[in-house]
Order: sequence, then structure tokens, then C-alpha cells
Amino acid sequence: MKASPHLASGETLHNYVIKELLLKLELSEPVIFIDGVTDKKHIQKIRAYLRKALKLNGVEKSKISFVDSRKDVMIQLADIVAGSIARSFDKQKSDHNEYIKLLETKIVHIYEIHP
Repeated sequence: MKASPHLASGETLHNYVIKELLLKLELSEPVIFIDGVTDKKHIQKIRAYLRKALKLNGVEKSKISFVDSRKDVMIQLADIVAGSIARSFDKQKSDHNEYIKLLETKIVHIYEIHP
């Protein structure tokens, strides 16, 4: 991923990161679950943006769902994994190396973004 993306008008860093991750994974029919979005207009904007961006990059079919992590254990697990990876980058924490050690055999790539 680019270190400092120049976002198009109306594009958010959140949407950009999801799009770039999906393109890096090269999935032909991605199934995406997004947490933390409840406003219907915002949901429609994200869904439209991702579908358009994916189609422009050759991905014709995708399924984009919005979930509440309080009700979905798999999203809770994803939050724990993401938080653990984030903590491993916090050199001020004395145990930062322990988190990445637990996950390193399962990690394919870590993309750092510095806006």
C-alpha cells in the first residue's frame, strides 16, 4: 500500500484501506463483514464505493454486510487479532513482542499505513 494515499474527493481512509486490502488479497468474489456502521446512508455510501472500486479492478461479484460486533463472535475475534497486532507495534508496551509471537504463524502480510 502507498505510504500516504492521496484520497479522491469524498473517499475516506477507512474505505481506501478496505479497498486496497481486498485488491491485495486478489479475491474473485469477496465476502466482507464491516463492524461499527449503523447509519443507513453511510452504509449505502460504503457499499457503493467498494462495489464500484472493486468492479473497476475486475471484481464483478462481492457481498458486503454490516454487523454489530457485540452480536458476532467472529467479528469480536477479528477485533482481538487486530488489537493484538496493533499492540505489537507499540514499543512503549513491555509485552509488545508477545502479541506478534502468538500470531506470526497465521499472518500473511501486515500493511502499514502512515497517513
